[in-house]
Amino acid sequence: MIETSKIHNLSPEDYLRCIFERTPYCETTEDWQKLLPWNIKITPFQPQGQWLPD
Repeated sequence: MIETSKIHNLSPEDYLRCIFERTPYCETTEDWQKLLPWNIKITPFQPQGQWLPD
């Protein structure tokens, strides 16, 4: 997956993050096909909160 994302000029970190964010919502074959490196639209990272307490 990482090498394929590089071939398609995607940041591997951004690609994997988008996949991990969207996979739980995939229900159809079309949803899964949208996650392929040549189909995916990479979204910017938006922090959702802190990982560790202060």
